[in-house]
Amino acid sequence: MACALWSAPALSQSTDVQPLLQRLDRLERDLKDIQRAVYRGEKPPTPKPGAGAPAKDKPVGTGRLVDAEIRLSRLQSDMRSLTGQLEEVQHGIRTVRNRLDALVKDVDFRLGELERRMAAMAKPATPAEQAAATAGAEAEGGKPAAAPAGDGQATPAKVAKASVLPDGSPMERYKYAYSLLVKLRFDEAEVAFQEFLAAHAEDKLAGNAQYWLGETYYTRNKLQEAARAFLEGVRRYPDSNKAPDTILKLAITLRKLGQREEACSALSELQDRFPDPTARLRRLMQNELKAATCG
Repeated sequence: MACALWSAPALSQSTDVQPLLQRLDRLERDLKDIQRAVYRGEKPPTPKPGAGAPAKDKPVGTGRLVDAEIRLSRLQSDMRSLTGQLEEVQHGIRTVRNRLDALVKDVDFRLGELERRMAAMAKPATPAEQAAATAGAEAEGGKPAAAPAGDGQATPAKVAKASVLPDGSPMERYKYAYSLLVKLRFDEAEVAFQEFLAAHAEDKLAGNAQYWLGETYYTRNKLQEAARAFLEGVRRYPDSNKAPDTILKLAITLRKLGQREEACSALSELQDRFPDPTARLRRLMQNELKAATCG
């Protein structure tokens, strides 16, 4: 009878602790599943119903019950740490996405602003500008410029012929020429890009320089010169990263010159050579197809 009375509480304690240990085993398995999912970048699995339910307090012994409480405390601490790490990763992903979206919007805004500023400057050339351009063309063609009367200073043709680009690498000289364009100093930018092309015709930036040279003419409504510059860019630098923009601007310039068929031919070539353009280029091309009434 004494043995029976002594063994009854022990059996009861073992029976009470067993469900708690089973819950702890399930928690450990769930925690391992969550850890693997986080390290692999996957969505953590949904916990099984009742897996993390706390056990009810029952009058059990101090042996296995104390061990179970320690394991439960460690699991809870690990789960809190893992949840914090997961939230940090999610926050980092959201931050990177927001910065990328802001960068894309900023680039689009800057390109659009530059195009608007350059379009606003597109106005008919004054007689003085036409005279200066003619004098510059004669000087470039090798014809002597008229000598000044008495004071010995350089003529406008000689001033236009003077070097604009600073010494340096092709990249540095290209950036300087482009800075003149951004500052809307189109006359100086024209000379700078011409000088760059004369000195670095085979450089990887030559196609870009040829395109921006055409833009210096286009913004001043010198459409004939712009068309020649863009056409030269299409023929001489077909593999330049500016080739799609060069063909498109050639089509726009030809349309403004009244050469609609030639403009449509240029747009057709643009579609054939670049069937998968950027969203910006596709939008501009569709607008130009409508403006030129291409069939």
